[in-house]
Amino acid sequence: MVECEGEIIQLKNQVVSFQNELNHLKALEEKYRNENIDLQKRIDTESSRNIELTTSIKELEAKIRAKED
Repeated sequence: MVECEGEIIQLKNQVVSFQNELNHLKALEEKYRNENIDLQKRIDTESSRNIELTTSIKELEAKIRAKED
């Protein structure tokens, strides 16, 4: 009987430990998800900026060619 109670206590402690670990992992998952969202926003912004710069470069190259001709 004492052995069973000790085992039950040990199992309850294990459950608490697992729950704490699960909560920690969920918090990390949320953190990384938010970081990924922020990174994706930066990538999207930089991609838009790259398109604008590429367009500007092409326009300037066209002007240079026109002046050279």
